[in-house]
Amino acid sequence: MQAFVSLGIELWLLENTETGQRIAVDRSEYRDIYGDEPPDTIPSITPPAPDAAPIAPWFDALMSGMPEAPEDISDMVQRPSSRTRLDAADRAEWVLIGQVVSSDRLLALTPAESIAYGMVPRTIANENELQAFLGAASLRTYERSWSESLVIFLVSWPVRIVLIIIFLVCLFVEFAFPGTGIFGVGSMAALVVLLGAPWIVGLAQWWDILFVLLGMALVAVELLLLPGTFVAGISGALLMLAGLVGTFVSGDMNSSELVDGLFRGILIVTTGLVGAVAIMWWLGRRFEHSRFASRFILRTDANPVGTRGTADDRPSIGAEAVATTDLRPAGRIRCGDQMLDAVSSGRWIRKGAVVRIVRNDMTIEVEEVDP
Repeated sequence: MQAFVSLGIELWLLENTETGQRIAVDRSEYRDIYGDEPPDTIPSITPPAPDAAPIAPWFDALMSGMPEAPEDISDMVQRPSSRTRLDAADRAEWVLIGQVVSSDRLLALTPAESIAYGMVPRTIANENELQAFLGAASLRTYERSWSESLVIFLVSWPVRIVLIIIFLVCLFVEFAFPGTGIFGVGSMAALVVLLGAPWIVGLAQWWDILFVLLGMALVAVELLLLPGTFVAGISGALLMLAGLVGTFVSGDMNSSELVDGLFRGILIVTTGLVGAVAIMWWLGRRFEHSRFASRFILRTDANPVGTRGTADDRPSIGAEAVATTDLRPAGRIRCGDQMLDAVSSGRWIRKGAVVRIVRNDMTIEVEEVDP
């Protein structure tokens, strides 16, 4: 019974050649019987024949004499086995059926294995058999509601990968191509679903959501207030990743479930991140000039009073301009007779400073020219 709840319990199934009785032995008893180490492979165990004599159902005797006081139960668990221990003299009477459980896992049985090991006499096939087994006057079946099905769908790993990609890509488009704000709304909607669905099923904790929101705030500080330092940006990104991974684990999980949840969370978040980066790279090259983007990105034609200009009349890399506003890191510059939107490549640039254009693809990026 310990193998159901404790790691490190190894068991092998033996069968009596005369009676067909089956027993479970540990490594030490196996060595006493056969004189060598047992095999460390777990085969498929088939139920015994109907006329065989398998292990007597374990729970019948256990429940019939089960004490009520907790201290009596503890004493009962610690008692040695009542079965006579086998040795080399019994070798001819017993044959190995196979290993039941290894030391690195808990014992988990299928219905067929439960019958083979004598844990249960048979399985219940339908509601009528269940009602007869329980002796119930009636049974009530609760079907899964549409809302429960929806939440289960939203917390599935393919959907969560897609939500991570939508969140990051929409956030990138909103920052890189200022427009109507529809991509910002899409990013927030994906984030709400990404955090809300695990919250409903009890996977997401309050600190998961706090980490994600705090991480977004630090990334915004990096972009708008402290560009070029990377401290706030990297810290924010790590907090967001930790918060997203945290939505895959629950505080009431045991150690093995916790490790499995963390591994699954890291794998899914990493997959979504890689997919988002690939899409952002493609969008950075093609999105701004696509017909679809023209419906959402605000554009105006270049003229003497100035806007950000089109791709054809943007100044070349290396051209110099004058900052007409502070760049923190975004602002405006004048290059010849054009007024253009630009961002600083590092630290803030004060109004009136001479700048040099270092990038002019999806955004115009400038650096201050040393006086």
